[in-house]
Amino acid sequence: MAKKGKLKKICKYCKEVYFVFPYRKDSKFCSLECTNKSFIGNNAWNKGLTGERTSMWGKKHSLKTRKLMSEKAMGNTHGFEKGHTAWNKGKKCPQCSHQKNVGRPCSKEKKQKLREKRLGKKWEDFIPNHEEARRKLSKIVKKRFKDGFVHPMKGKRHTKETIKKIKEKRAKQIFTKETIRKRAKSNSENYKNNPERGKKMSKIFKELRKKQKFPLKDTKIELKIQKFLSLLHIEYLAHKHISGITNAYQCDILIPKQINIFQNGEIIEIKQKTIIECDGCYWHGCPICNKWESKNIAKQIKRDKLRTKELEQQGYKVIRLWEHEIRPMRIKEFERRLK
Repeated sequence: MAKKGKLKKICKYCKEVYFVFPYRKDSKFCSLECTNKSFIGNNAWNKGLTGERTSMWGKKHSLKTRKLMSEKAMGNTHGFEKGHTAWNKGKKCPQCSHQKNVGRPCSKEKKQKLREKRLGKKWEDFIPNHEEARRKLSKIVKKRFKDGFVHPMKGKRHTKETIKKIKEKRAKQIFTKETIRKRAKSNSENYKNNPERGKKMSKIFKELRKKQKFPLKDTKIELKIQKFLSLLHIEYLAHKHISGITNAYQCDILIPKQINIFQNGEIIEIKQKTIIECDGCYWHGCPICNKWESKNIAKQIKRDKLRTKELEQQGYKVIRLWEHEIRPMRIKEFERRLK
């Protein structure tokens, strides 16, 4: 049976009946699959056919003819002059004839109503069977990979220029406080529901923390002591991760065992591994300078005492220098503290 407003045609590849709108008179295939299959192997519909050869077959226009053609084309608007009405003005596509507001802008009142409907809803609320749709998508993706689909960026890396562009775009993104709170809540709920996942992630972050330098920039106090060590020709390691403690951390400066003999005959011998901690008066709770009381500073003081005990038990020598001591300090005073 012929459908209203459609033409009946037969596919050249599968030879099945299909219906088409009148503006698709010249269609020869019922679907894209048939069009693609028609060009493969012996099943090509145009195999053996040859087009009608014109007088210009295999030739090129000369410069003179090109100039004449361009002169004729100059000023030719092809019927589209000022005041010209388009042939499809006021008409609708037959496929979209069932829609009422095709090609019409929405009013301000209608836009506000649509926003009110969408507020506080997810895309799942608009789709009735969202779980089935997800399953279908997952099946389609799995089939693609089984058939031999390879991601175009597999085994490749972004160039420095592309990385810069990505960073610039991300820097422009501004997240509101509400979105940040929502993300924090969703992450906390996920970890509460899956405690095993939380343990795995904590292990991963601890391993990454060992390789990471924190803080990124050394403080003025640390830089001053590093300068003293370099003047005394003593080898040291900055921000070395120390494990085997209840509260593992990155020490400020670690000095390994060494013997340095100079031309003057001076000898600097370090028989024991030493750790130098440059403690800020505020953050580490100096008894002289810091007069503020807070829970975080009290926890930090306990943590520092625990670390010193455990490090001394393992055979380290721990030297803690306060901020008010380092600022007026000189090399001779620092040498005495090391000995």
